[in-house]
Amino acid sequence: MTFQCAASGSGSKGVSGTQLNAATVAKWEIRQLVIGLHKGLPLLRLLLLLLLLTTGVSASEQYSFDEHEIASTANLSLPLPRPFDAAACSFNHIVQQQQLLQALQQLQPSASRGLRQDASVEALLEAAQSGLVVEEADRSITFGRQAEVTVKLKFNNRGKSPISSVFILLPYSDATQLGWIDVSTHDDKHLAVQSVLPPLPSISSLRWEDWGLRPLLLEQTEQHLKKASEGQGNAFVSPCWPHVFRIQLEELLPVSKSTILTVSYLLGSSHINTTLRRCVSILNFSSRKCQRNREGEVQNVNGTPPTAAGRPYRPLPRSLDLESIQSVVFATSSNWPLPYKTLRSTLSLQLPPITTLGETGERHMLKKSFRKLPGEVWKWESNDPFDPLKIQQPFAVVFPLPEHLGYVLTMERLLVAPVSGSAFCKDLYKIHNDAALQEGPFNPITIALLQGLPPGISRLAANSKDVPRNQRVPTHVLFDLHATLPPDVFNLDVGDSAGNLTSTFAARDGPKEAPLSTHLEVWPRFPVLGGWNFDLTVSYEVPVSSLVLQKGLRNNSVSLNIPLEPPFLDLYAENISLTVALPTGATNIQYSSPVDFESVEETTIKWWLDIVTSRPALRLKWHSASLTPTQHKARSLTVTFDYPYSLDLEYLKKAFGLLLLVLIIAIATVLYRWKTRPSTTKKEAPAATLPDAFEQVQKELWRKTEAAICEGRVCMDSVAAYRSQQTSLKQKRPHEEEKRWTESMRQHEVDIVALLRTVPDASSSVIAFKKALARYQEAVQAYITALPNDCRDKAEEANQEVEASAEHLRVLARGLKGSSSKQHEA
Repeated sequence: MTFQCAASGSGSKGVSGTQLNAATVAKWEIRQLVIGLHKGLPLLRLLLLLLLLTTGVSASEQYSFDEHEIASTANLSLPLPRPFDAAACSFNHIVQQQQLLQALQQLQPSASRGLRQDASVEALLEAAQSGLVVEEADRSITFGRQAEVTVKLKFNNRGKSPISSVFILLPYSDATQLGWIDVSTHDDKHLAVQSVLPPLPSISSLRWEDWGLRPLLLEQTEQHLKKASEGQGNAFVSPCWPHVFRIQLEELLPVSKSTILTVSYLLGSSHINTTLRRCVSILNFSSRKCQRNREGEVQNVNGTPPTAAGRPYRPLPRSLDLESIQSVVFATSSNWPLPYKTLRSTLSLQLPPITTLGETGERHMLKKSFRKLPGEVWKWESNDPFDPLKIQQPFAVVFPLPEHLGYVLTMERLLVAPVSGSAFCKDLYKIHNDAALQEGPFNPITIALLQGLPPGISRLAANSKDVPRNQRVPTHVLFDLHATLPPDVFNLDVGDSAGNLTSTFAARDGPKEAPLSTHLEVWPRFPVLGGWNFDLTVSYEVPVSSLVLQKGLRNNSVSLNIPLEPPFLDLYAENISLTVALPTGATNIQYSSPVDFESVEETTIKWWLDIVTSRPALRLKWHSASLTPTQHKARSLTVTFDYPYSLDLEYLKKAFGLLLLVLIIAIATVLYRWKTRPSTTKKEAPAATLPDAFEQVQKELWRKTEAAICEGRVCMDSVAAYRSQQTSLKQKRPHEEEKRWTESMRQHEVDIVALLRTVPDASSSVIAFKKALARYQEAVQAYITALPNDCRDKAEEANQEVEASAEHLRVLARGLKGSSSKQHEA
């Protein structure tokens, strides 16, 4: 039984026949799985996995591109061009180099001196004139999430002098994604590989105009590659020149002698197998189960070993739904272009596990003179000699790859390294999944099934033993990441733009007494679909003693060994920036590294406690990096500087900061007291004169009260005097006196009330005074009324009431009280 990706009933057609979508012919029966969630779900999923594992996944019967897939500009879903799109441009520029090389060989050295100023051209010309011949070039490409290339070269010196170094070149499409390269001899001795014209080219230099030159169909793609390799077709505007490397031989290669070299490099990133001896919960993260399989690879709880990601492919098609299997296309040539004449060439293609090319794909490879070997290996070989820089039979191969194609778009690292104590490291990642884009609606049930989880179960709850969990289904969605950090990290913190990531787990790897590394597992907040981006921040501290290579051996010099390996096992880094902040006072800064940096800048930065000082720093930038395989030496940066102080200045900074803090507190206290002391004096001054002011109010109130009483007594006496006289000429004067007294009493009442209102909390006194004045006025009026009627009893009684009401007014005037604080505020 075979798991074909072609639609049932479709006829067998050639590559240029009716085009079918590769995604529609590789559907997984997840819809049926969703229908049977309540019954038979584990069984159906198990059958599906067995189907994939036993029969393999085949490529589609018909290959096609969608004409809407070609991007004209960079966007969030495709922030960088894919190296696959530069294959034709790379072949075309190699042909131009070949034509230039042939022209230079025919010219005299004096005439070609102006054309040989370029270091790459000079190296290629030196290789072509050396007399060195490649008797056999055996290239093997192993496809996975990355493309691992191994080339065995057998050199024979047919020249006239011994050879000390040889040259190799990589096409632009390969050099832009070169994560790592190594050259070894037949006895496994590693040789130095030096870039002739550093640094490596960047894929960002591919102009968007060249994207429009990419054809849609696979057959047209190969025709386009062929025309480009022959120097025909449309002109390219991008600088897709090949990159030349110099390999320094261990010893001179005598004339007529041969040597065998093995060139190994990775396109996109590396695949790392790490032996796990122990897994311990550390820091503030939850414990995570770790297992060890038969090969000794690190596995997470769902049994998936850490793998690697890269950019050697282009997803096919550009968009598909979650239930479809992603295919990828890879472009190369049958031979490996070399600056030497090659007598025999072979190429072997190893497909990923459980994948096949399908019937039509196999016929396509057979037309290219490939033959199928056991284990899904396709081999091409030729005994025809090839001239230097000759490109033979460029082609493209399509195969299913249901894995994510995530890579780090930018990585920014800040390392603050003091002389003693702990060093602080902070990494900022911008990650992009280069896989096929999402087509159709987002289905959370499908996402859960792809992770092997029952729908509705949180990913964090999946660690519980009580939650059943099956194996993951292969998919192009990025669910988690794995990183390798130093073994002695502490204060580890992982987050993104929204805050801390709680779905993060860390554990020591290796023996408890001497751990080898720290394994970090990160789950993004959301499943990262094709074309999606997310950011990640990882910060931690390490003892600075683990970075110090040597100290005080020469003029108080210090050497730091800083690893340059990207921490994530399954992510290739495109653009990298490293800022190394050295201690304050460091001088004579020097560095060395096997990495060819694009730029190195000496600058200064401010850090904690750098109030009046700054720190010297090195800012380095490079691109295209991935984790070095474990069998090879990891890349690092050695920084050497002079530190003439016997005492770490960081301690003086801390003491100065503490002293400054105390000084600030003291100044603040003095300013506070100085500000509050005048304020208190101003408040106390009125309070001191408050009794005198209140006494004046009482005296004024007493005076006005007595004046009102006297006015009433005068009015009474005047009326009585007038009544005792019997002249009729003066009958109207008592009425005039009464009227004048009434107005005078009204004015006295207004004055007394106004004076009382100046005293806070005297509202009750105002009411009492009004009543007392009204009583006094009524008593005086009663007395005046009783006089004309000769009612002595009533007049005597009214006079007594007048005396009583007057005494009441005096009592109120003497008994006035108020709040001193309220009086002060008034």
